[in-house]
Amino acid sequence: MAFDAIVLADSTSATVVIAGLRVRDRAATIARRLGAERVLVVESDRAQLTSWRAGRSFPVLVIRADQLVHTPLVAPLVAGTPASGLAVGAQPSRRRRVG
Repeated sequence: MAFDAIVLADSTSATVVIAGLRVRDRAATIARRLGAERVLVVESDRAQLTSWRAGRSFPVLVIRADQLVHTPLVAPLVAGTPASGLAVGAQPSRRRRVG
């Protein structure tokens, strides 16, 4: 499945270094490992998202870089995404179908 990934790195904790790698860089690496065709790391200006996504309609994986990301936790989200799309929040009450 083709998808893009956005890493939201606008928090100071996104620059924390763990095992020699900044948390934001770890998130981008995991997105690529999972198969993201393009990865955009957003540090402050979220307005760039509109032009970056222009003309693309397939799914987007959004990773908050202020939380530690682990490949086995994200992989099932990518593998299980239905064609209609799915938005998943950190809390079960925030889940909803899109499209």
